[in-house]
Amino acid sequence: ILLYIGFMISYVDRSAISLSLSHIAKDFNMGPAELGVVLSIFYLGYTVMQIPGGWLADRFGSKYVVITSIALWSVFTVLTGFAWSLTSLLVIRFLFGLGEGGYPSSAMKGIAELYHRPARPKMTGFPISSNYLGSFVAPLLMAPLIIGLGWRDAFFYIGIAGVVFAL
Repeated sequence: ILLYIGFMISYVDRSAISLSLSHIAKDFNMGPAELGVVLSIFYLGYTVMQIPGGWLADRFGSKYVVITSIALWSVFTVLTGFAWSLTSLLVIRFLFGLGEGGYPSSAMKGIAELYHRPARPKMTGFPISSNYLGSFVAPLLMAPLIIGLGWRDAFFYIGIAGVVFAL
């Protein structure tokens, strides 16, 4: 259940940028090309960390990597709200991707540690299915926060929620 919630939080945090793009574009005077790079740079960091995330889970244990990943991506979610330029936003988003990139492999390692082989497919599918619930929850959560508080504060609140979950 905790891995399921973690995957859902990761999806909400990851998709928050897409829901905030028009506000970010206005604040930073960015066009479509720059916004595309802002979206893409996260996935570069995320991709780079996939294999090292699994190695770290093997080396230090899945529990520690899962918790560290949640804490890191949540901190970078908060820091997204502090971005002051395109460059700062790109650096934060890349680091956000690195922080989140270790989560999937370490979560799967945790499932392998906790469940016998026959139960693993079901238990692996369960947390991964949370992405679909996350795609439903993200706009319901983010839109009112962005409208009511602004995009920066929306990132603060969802990031702080992730830090609390990691703790």
